[in-house]
Amino acid sequence: MKTEEVSESDLRFAKDFLIRSLPRGFETPGQIANQLATLVLYRLPDDYFETYTKYVEAVTAADVRRVAEKYLKPDSMLIAIVGDVAAVKQGLEKIGHGPVVLCDAEGKPLN
Repeated sequence: MKTEEVSESDLRFAKDFLIRSLPRGFETPGQIANQLATLVLYRLPDDYFETYTKYVEAVTAADVRRVAEKYLKPDSMLIAIVGDVAAVKQGLEKIGHGPVVLCDAEGKPLN
């Protein structure tokens, strides 16, 4: 995403996901209250949900790349993998993105 633009098919997939997921946030009274709280908390305009689709549709591949270049910092990221340690640890160590740290169910290191 930082070195080349996302494909039109990937961008379309992401846009469709965001747009089609929006109604799910308004299915229950609690979800509606949470959405209204989001408007207040982030000081969003009253028409935010009415204009959401328009703004999502306006995002271009160039926009995605520009934002990725600015905000994605791979050297500062962590990769969390849940699975069978015996099956994945050796492969992860070969990738070389840093030490493999085993954690318990609460995220506390076991080492």
